[in-house]
Amino acid sequence: MIVDVIKEEDGIFVITADNQTSIRAKKVVLAVGYHDVYQDIPGFVECWADTIIPCPFCDGYENRDCVWGIVVKSKMELDWFPKMAQNWTSKIKVFISPNMEIEPSYQNELSRLDISVYRGIITKVNHTNTKVKSVSLESGETIQVDTLLWIPPVKPSQLIQRLVENLGLELDEQGYVKTDEKQQTNVKGLFAAGDVQGSKGALVAANNGGIAATSIVHEWYD
Repeated sequence: MIVDVIKEEDGIFVITADNQTSIRAKKVVLAVGYHDVYQDIPGFVECWADTIIPCPFCDGYENRDCVWGIVVKSKMELDWFPKMAQNWTSKIKVFISPNMEIEPSYQNELSRLDISVYRGIITKVNHTNTKVKSVSLESGETIQVDTLLWIPPVKPSQLIQRLVENLGLELDEQGYVKTDEKQQTNVKGLFAAGDVQGSKGALVAANNGGIAATSIVHEWYD
């Protein structure tokens, strides 16, 4: 695993791995993604990537026709996810924070679709061998679900944080690496592509990587 990238006075990058080996390069493409921040509640990690899923398109088929609990953190997620999930199941429950507001018209629409809304903070995921059985709320209430659609927050890798400190790498307001249209960062010779710039998905990440590679090749002939 790469743990550090430094830039020498001659413009050459030195890339160091965790086994202390290093290589030198004129150009570097950062494609290290980001780290999910797992919820610090019992049962979350045990069920993660099995019956707690972050993407219905990736894992929805395996969890089809189950009772889904959708944990939403924003109005956008509330608008999109309950309706989207109906492609995999008709049994949907939504969990929102106590302070989130719902328009009465949208509340009526969810009721019409037989989607229940629960206000409260989930404090425990009850499961058997990574299979979710229910969730416990801070109020003490227990709600039966089989699958949780729950997108955790993310944070940059330690490598990105190190590059911010050592090279002055610029991040955007969300903490992702900033690039220009050629995928180059503010550090000359250092490019970035993929989820390190935010949630891009495989196709966009591959395309951005191609743009970075093409930009590097063009510089060879400038």
